[in-house]
Amino acid sequence: MLPVFAALVAASTALLIFAGGLVTSTGSGLSVPDWPNTYGWFMWAFPISKMVGGIFYEHLHRLVASTVGFLIVVLAIWLAREEPRRWVRRLGYIALAAVITQGVLGGITVLWYLPDSISIAHASLAQIVFCLTTTIALVTSRGWQRGYAESRTPGAGAPAAPASSRRSGTRRSRSTSRIASAR
Repeated sequence: MLPVFAALVAASTALLIFAGGLVTSTGSGLSVPDWPNTYGWFMWAFPISKMVGGIFYEHLHRLVASTVGFLIVVLAIWLAREEPRRWVRRLGYIALAAVITQGVLGGITVLWYLPDSISIAHASLAQIVFCLTTTIALVTSRGWQRGYAESRTPGAGAPAAPASSRRSGTRRSRSTSRIASAR
């Protein structure tokens, strides 16, 4: 179930980047002038009837971003509890830190009226969050795990010895010895 959820998080992150692109391409960046609220409303309570024009794009981006942030929190916790590979758990922690930073940068972008450096950092970090979630989805997939397990099994996936080393039974050629010692 973790691989399916990780793939959902990666797909949601792609949707978030698309929503952010809509905000930029429609010039809706400051359509909602306050943060983290929306015109004084709690973000999730903002009336749909008031989501018109640029407010629609900006507010939708915030809603998708909040959802993706929550999904990444769940993913990081799930990885911490269930994932045996330490490096994959660390990817989850890094993704969590990155998405929190992403949210803060998004807020600063609004509160400081779209400074170029913050806006560029916000957009760039979005790509990193996407790469992290996609990597997590990949390395938790069944195919990757099957390959990972086979690489940990002694002798699994080892190339066949050349015919010259099969003749004597115990004697190996130099190239076969080098291959075996490299493992």
